[in-house]
Amino acid sequence: MIRYLAAAILSAGFAASADAQQYDSAYTRIDDDCVLVEHVDEPVWDTICDGFGGWTVEIVAGEHGAAEAYRAPDGARSDYINPPMRGLFGGYGEVIEWRLSGGVPFATIHRYINDTPAMMDPDNAGEWHTLVVTALRPGTDIVACAAAYIDASSLANANEIARQAADQLAIDWQCGVEEPQMFTADSEYDVMTIAAQRRPGH
Repeated sequence: MIRYLAAAILSAGFAASADAQQYDSAYTRIDDDCVLVEHVDEPVWDTICDGFGGWTVEIVAGEHGAAEAYRAPDGARSDYINPPMRGLFGGYGEVIEWRLSGGVPFATIHRYINDTPAMMDPDNAGEWHTLVVTALRPGTDIVACAAAYIDASSLANANEIARQAADQLAIDWQCGVEEPQMFTADSEYDVMTIAAQRRPGH
């Protein structure tokens, strides 16, 4: 059963063309409604959750980190998407944001949290948050891929930037051809500049 935190109509506000496109958001959770399966003789767990619009989210987690795959409504599944590792440990947050066009999901935003405990490495201790923007490509062999990583630890408006990246990059991202973009406080280019470079003349 899909559990929604909220569903709100949000204006993308960052359209590459003169005609601003409107997108919606829906939210699902990684929670007790998911199926948890432990691997035999391994400290590894699979978490399988209902997503939005017939999609399924599959997370594999070990002692130090996790990766995420998406299964399309037709049953095809993507490879696992590995977020950047920035600490000794890592795992996903509970909430997934689904970006929708006409009610159909085309991208997700999911927070990944890394941390290094001070007792294990006092010189490099800390917690780092990354928003993973995934492009959904049902009907293709790849099914889904990472389009952007947003450094939520250095960017105060990380949620806004992640929606920008979903709406302006992931919406037509070429999985298997383009490499995911990383956005930090020190990034040379912002989302809109990269979007304009990808669509010259628009």
